[in-house]
Amino acid sequence: NIYLLIFTLIFGILYFAMSVYSNYYGMMFDFANLGAVGKDTISENNIFFWQALPHLLKVSVPFFFLVPILLLIIHIIFQSRKNKVNEYNSFINKRIKKGLVLVLLSFILILVVNGGVNINNKNTYYESNVDPLYSVQNKGFLNHYVGDAIKYLFNIKDKLNDSTKNDSLEKLNKYLKDENYHNNYTNLFEDKNLLLIQMESINNFLIGLEFEIDGKYYEVTPNLNKLVKENIYFDNYYTNVGIANTSDAELSVMTGLYPLGHASATFEYCDNEYQTLPKMFKEKGYSCYSFHANTGNYYDRITVHPNTYGFDKFYGSEELDVNEDNLVNHWIGDEDFYKQVIDVMKEEENNTFAFAISISNHTPFSIPNNGSKEKWFKSKDNFLPNDYKLVKDSFYDNIYRGFIEYVSYSDYAIGEAIKYLKETGLYDDTVIILYGDHGIDCPVYDLFYEASHLMRNNINPLLTKGTENQKLLEMQILNEVPLIIVSPEFEGETISKTRNHTCLSSTIANLFGLNQKYSFSPDCFSDEEMFVFSVKNSVIYMDDIIIDSRSKKYINKSNKDINIENIIKNYHSLRDLNNKIYYYDLLS
Repeated sequence: NIYLLIFTLIFGILYFAMSVYSNYYGMMFDFANLGAVGKDTISENNIFFWQALPHLLKVSVPFFFLVPILLLIIHIIFQSRKNKVNEYNSFINKRIKKGLVLVLLSFILILVVNGGVNINNKNTYYESNVDPLYSVQNKGFLNHYVGDAIKYLFNIKDKLNDSTKNDSLEKLNKYLKDENYHNNYTNLFEDKNLLLIQMESINNFLIGLEFEIDGKYYEVTPNLNKLVKENIYFDNYYTNVGIANTSDAELSVMTGLYPLGHASATFEYCDNEYQTLPKMFKEKGYSCYSFHANTGNYYDRITVHPNTYGFDKFYGSEELDVNEDNLVNHWIGDEDFYKQVIDVMKEEENNTFAFAISISNHTPFSIPNNGSKEKWFKSKDNFLPNDYKLVKDSFYDNIYRGFIEYVSYSDYAIGEAIKYLKETGLYDDTVIILYGDHGIDCPVYDLFYEASHLMRNNINPLLTKGTENQKLLEMQILNEVPLIIVSPEFEGETISKTRNHTCLSSTIANLFGLNQKYSFSPDCFSDEEMFVFSVKNSVIYMDDIIIDSRSKKYINKSNKDINIENIIKNYHSLRDLNNKIYYYDLLS
């Protein structure tokens, strides 16, 4: 039947698209994500889509097209054998009516299933913290997405409960900052400038990584390695981004909150009141500016950064000097971008907080539009020889080699930025803090398994195979990013306490003597132990401990007795309150 074929094809396309999305982003699709794709960013989204298309197809599951293809073949065979003109046409109207009745009954059953699961979740963690993966597992794929589509199309919001809000406000008091809190770093950088650099797609394993080329080892990130050895480096620091990746990193660092994970909080809750770094710096008389080489419409930074975070001005590609000579692909290369950021700082009379969000080290990691095979970037030589091979799979070999080239360029640009900061005379009065927003979005751990004979690292250990629950270590490699605080006040020191993006707001507030009302996570310099978690996959990280809160698999290298159930309970409690801060606008 042609109708069966059409429906099967539609669902085949749907399942195929979902496989691409979940394999690429590491989480299930949510209709709320569509709100992040505004009409003003369609051209930018098209650029990202076409650049990422080969990778998207690589991680897809074409098996979903098998059934519609078989049905199409069967349909063609039977149609070719008909001698009479559609003998079943007399029954077509009855079939359509029966089909409509079945669709209606299916729709009612879907609503019943959704309602039943929602009742079952009442008064549990999942009542207000259902992510798409959990919902699909408990309701079924079609049941979940029909319900999600209805909620999105008709703008149906979960009901907010006053008693729940009051209970959450009481729990929030636990995070009021202790006014007597003090450590050796308190007010250390009072009245200094801050250049905060968010590095695109920089994993922690890159720090210290060397490749053997023609019998000698060469550092991928010599400038970052030098900063690590001479300043303070946090080597057990994690990204906690969700679906909005870079934007989620900005949100966590600016507010100290975890992102939602399955949806972009900066779109869903941009009108909420937040405690942010720019607002705290402005209370101290600072001028606060943020910068990104993409259009200001992307992630709606042109609105979110001034209105939600409180920056005096956001500089996007519309405000920056863009020309053919300084482009890397479609955006200003990091080298020129950092110089333009420093130029704004140089012209400012007040103390300055400058937030520079880099972009050059962004997928697809292919030869830049204005580069060549022999010289990818105009201002530096290639890091790897053209015939250098890392892994057997040619597709991923191209990605990994390209990634290393872009990381090498990003590191070079940071070195040039520090030189320029010294040339302008700002260096001695400026603190530089660098961190990775998130890691590379592909299975880069394969690089360690296949190319370990080409690599060494004297700062961070290389990943090896053979550990029980190896998948947890692979997720850790993807989620660990570097944090480096640079100042002439420091000598080389590595701190290995577990920390993440939510800690950076408290750390900066303490270093610069800012008036912070709530401290949602410990200062990075605190001795306090904590757990952090990934909002993408609900994995919990502690010192030498990794726990998958869903499967309850874990790795414990700490030699401590741990109560898995209790840790997961504490994780649920923290994430529940964190999310309710958004839902109920608790900081207003």
